Amino acid sequence: MIKKRFNPIPLLISAVFISAISLSAWLSAAEPVPNFAAIKNIQERKQAFFRFLYPKIERADLTIMRQRFWIQHFPVNLHHTRWQWLIQHYKVKTEGKTLAQIKTELLKKVDIIPPSMALAQAANESAWGTSRFAREGRNFFGQWCFKPGCGIPPKHPQKGKGYYAVKVFPTVQASVFAYMRNINSHNAFKAVQDIRWQQRQAHQFPDGMHLVEGLINYSQRREVYVKTLKSMIRVNHLEAYDEKLKQALKKHNLPQ
Repeated sequence: MIKKRFNPIPLLISAVFISAISLSAWLSAAEPVPNFAAIKNIQERKQAFFRFLYPKIERADLTIMRQRFWIQHFPVNLHHTRWQWLIQHYKVKTEGKTLAQIKTELLKKVDIIPPSMALAQAANESAWGTSRFAREGRNFFGQWCFKPGCGIPPKHPQKGKGYYAVKVFPTVQASVFAYMRNINSHNAFKAVQDIRWQQRQAHQFPDGMHLVEGLINYSQRREVYVKTLKSMIRVNHLEAYDEKLKQALKKHNLPQ
């Protein structure tokens, strides 16, 4: 008896867009942020922080890789709602571009954020989960918003910049998804997207130590910010979480 070889493509196609449709539903319930400040031992606090945040980073990266898988395996159709959603979500300009160019642009944007980079940024931006914005707004990445009532205003706002606040999220998972979308879609982080694309072209797995070079626009500290992130990745051995993501991709039948 000849056994049919299992084909994961139909399941992955369903998963990517079921995830997109139901995302708001399973992110809607607020969740408490652990009291990291109560953990006095610094190393224990760091490990608790990584244990709390890494699964959320992995979940977001798996969702992105399912989207990437779909893009790789199907021809672009600008009249199809799935393609329209991807193009809008990742802010891809289509005017004057061929379908092949649109697909390439999507593949540059729809890709993982290395956990090492995400964890280093989250630790830096949230003071290891102890900041007011992380505790009250579940915002671990310092994301801003600019409409009254959208978030937590800083205690000492800068004059002449209009209204701005640190965005409030319903869950930490929502914060992670928004952070990754920001990096993958915003033109300010095109350098991150380009570095990652170059690694893909060289058949290398994107790693945080290289991609942080493109984050010079993420903070006013610019070069100092990038240097700080590299140090955090190195000192805390965060590359191990990139390897952990590789294993998760393998487990879920997703390409690395």
